[in-house]
Formats: sequence, structure tokens, C-alpha cells
Amino acid sequence: MLTIHDVNFFYEISDDLEHPRNILFKNKLARANAITYISEFARKQTHDCFDVPKVPESIIYNGNPSGKVMDLSLYKPKLNLDQDYFFTIGDFRERKNFHLLVKMMKYLKGFKLVIAGNTDRPYAEEVQKIIGDLNLNDRVFLPGKISEEEKQYHLKNCTALLFPSLMEGFGLPPIEAMTFGTPVFLANTTSLPEIGGNIAFYWKDFDPKNMAQELMDGLSEYKNNKEEYQKELKEQAAKFNWDLAAKQYIEVYKSIL
Repeated sequence: MLTIHDVNFFYEISDDLEHPRNILFKNKLARANAITYISEFARKQTHDCFDVPKVPESIIYNGNPSGKVMDLSLYKPKLNLDQDYFFTIGDFRERKNFHLLVKMMKYLKGFKLVIAGNTDRPYAEEVQKIIGDLNLNDRVFLPGKISEEEKQYHLKNCTALLFPSLMEGFGLPPIEAMTFGTPVFLANTTSLPEIGGNIAFYWKDFDPKNMAQELMDGLSEYKNNKEEYQKELKEQAAKFNWDLAAKQYIEVYKSIL
């Protein structure tokens, strides 16, 4: 059984099917008796890029990594903010679009932004430069990698999770945020509409000024019906369950034994 999370390497490394990385993947495809994907988008992306063998295929969504909510009543975060703030987290790669969030912040007075994740990549330097160029050092923070406690604290206490990523085979942070009833604003691309469903907010384009306006409009809608939104956000997050995923994987294994 072959499980495919994404084939982003086809776009980021080489789209030459004879590139060693793609040959390695084609060999895996050829050996597969069954293929599972973590999203419908991952399935479509794979079929768009490669000749997929005619074997049984399944979509098995990942579970929620924040399924176990920690007791944070006594937790003191390292980054303690004194006003409303937005939060995002992920690997510092261009496809995450963190730089757009920074540019958007100049239109959002009264808010701060925390971008957590490994800052040892060149893209992090680019994001930091934009922060400085826009004089946002007192409102946009890059704390680097953070602990599970720190992550859950921010997911629970931020005004909203922002996730404008361009290439996501699945997208875990939105599910984690929805666990806490936190509103999520997502790119309307790749797998993210599968994750956010009808309860997430989606940016129509990536113009920073338009993004800021859509963000404020969405927050207003959320606040006007907060209790119902939180209920539906938690219900959406609960759909992604590791127990269910495990049962589905077992059935695939049984089918090919």
C-alpha cells in the first residue's frame, strides 16, 4: 500500500519525468497494490502529474494532531501579547505565503501577528526583511519553532488562524485551530476547502489590501454569531479522527492481503 501526501516535489524540484526524484516515485507507483491519499486534492494532483496504475484507490484523511487539548489554565506563554493578534504556523517556504500576511498587516491597525515555524530557511530572512521595511517590528513576530503547549495556547487565544498556503496536500493547522472554535481564514486552493468545509473563511484573491478587508468582514460575521460558529468549527474539526483513519487503513490492508 502506498500513501501519498502530495507530489509538490514535481513542481518544486523538477517536472521532468526522467528526473531521479520522479523516477523514484514512479517506481513506487509501479509497485503499489493499493494507493491511499490524504485528500482528494492529493489524488487529483498525482493523476495530473503521473500515470497512476489501475489499482484500488482511497481517500483517508489525517486525524487531528491537537485532538488532545491540554490544560493551559496555568500556562505562561513565552510570547505574551497585550492586544488582539492573528496566528499562523508552518514550514518557512514560499508556498506558505507568509510574506502576504505581513504586507496585509499594514492595513490592520490594532492587531498583531505571530508567524511560528523554523526560521532557518532563506524565505524567513525575506519575510523578516519585509517586516522591517514596513516598520512592523513591533506588530509582527517570528518566534521560531514553538512547543506544543505554546502552539495550543496561540490556537486557543488568537483572534483567528491565517493560512494562505498555495500548496497543501492536507493542512493540519486549520483543523487544530477549529478544535478550539477559532475562526480560520484560508486560501481557496488545493486541499484547504476540503479541510475548512463551509465553516471556514476563504480569501478570494491575494491582494494584501483585499485580504485585510475580507479578514475584517469575516471576523465581523463570526462575532455576530460566535456561539454557532464555534459549535460548527468544533464539529468540522471532529471529522478528522485518527481512530477512524486507522480503521480505514486496516480495511485497505485487509483488501490487499
